[in-house]
Amino acid sequence: MRNPLLVFSYYEDIWIDLDQLPTNKADVFAIVPPQLARHTDLSRSTVFTTFNNVKRVNVWHKLCHALKFYAFLPYFLATKKVFLFVAPPYFHFLALPALRLFGKQAFTICGDAYSEIAHEPLWQASGTRMFLRKLAFPLYWLSEYASIRFSNKVFAVSTYLVNKYQNWTRVELAPNGAPVADIEQIPAKPATREPYVYYMGGLLKWRGIDLLVNAFTIAKQKYGKPLKLVIVGGEKGEIEHYPELRNAGKDVIFTGRVPHDDAMGYLKAATIAVLPNRKSLLSSTISSIKVFEHIAAGVPQVCTDTGDHAGWVRKTGTGIVVGGSAEEIADGILQLLTDEDAYKQYKLNCTRSRWEVDSKVLRAPIAKAIAEAV
Repeated sequence: MRNPLLVFSYYEDIWIDLDQLPTNKADVFAIVPPQLARHTDLSRSTVFTTFNNVKRVNVWHKLCHALKFYAFLPYFLATKKVFLFVAPPYFHFLALPALRLFGKQAFTICGDAYSEIAHEPLWQASGTRMFLRKLAFPLYWLSEYASIRFSNKVFAVSTYLVNKYQNWTRVELAPNGAPVADIEQIPAKPATREPYVYYMGGLLKWRGIDLLVNAFTIAKQKYGKPLKLVIVGGEKGEIEHYPELRNAGKDVIFTGRVPHDDAMGYLKAATIAVLPNRKSLLSSTISSIKVFEHIAAGVPQVCTDTGDHAGWVRKTGTGIVVGGSAEEIADGILQLLTDEDAYKQYKLNCTRSRWEVDSKVLRAPIAKAIAEAV
């Protein structure tokens, strides 16, 4: 068989960098043309795409993507040896028993607690959507169980998911990490002239963006020197959900979405980076790339104690782990601003430990298993 590996993804981006996989032996089954973080040679690959002009996929796109996969399944059974599902266990779960029956190897990378999100109170969705998902919870759970149970190996991004799945099948921890070499090549690009606290990411409730704005207000008043808060990410319309953002004043700079290289440039010029997640299922189950990027960029950080990301900050000694209130986040920011010796040590620890959090290191179990399988 020409290319024995099929990489399947529901994501707009491939979610794992294809350059870490043997793409000279792989075809790609993507919901949209894959957005690659870096150049990857796909000249020997066939890239199947279900939608060519969709920027944001929804559940119906994912269902159509799975139905297309079922239509191609006889062909894939005849031509593929290994299937890598870079996806939560969505609608393709019925194919997993067939793959095992035909002696194929199925690997799954799981990035969130798929079925349990139905019971997450901080999940921001319409009332109708939340009701329907709770109603369909048994089906979600069944699809998750079947997809995980019939995978030959599962790679989970967090200890929460490892503990959840280890009684179902073989599972290994493989956090996201950060592309250290790429970040090192990006020059610092100040977002403003004054020193600034930096946040990049979505504006969802569980991410604690309102906590951060309140914490910054407290820290700014106590600090008494020029200081800004730069927020990169989200959509400008989302500000309407947060009175804290609407009334934050001129010291809070909201950029909206920017190219990733610009976001990294702003990060490298920041004084402090913050991950203000609330304690929630959504925060506990993911592998936040932000803490790894903060370390790779050499920026000391304040991180709430809300998941594996806090463990990485403690392990590497690259910042301060705090509780989940605005006051505690503010105290962490003030410590970094006022304790020069500690700040210098955190920066030094970033330099020393950045290669420990490199994505190629942390995702090595995935690359190793796939290389051996093909």
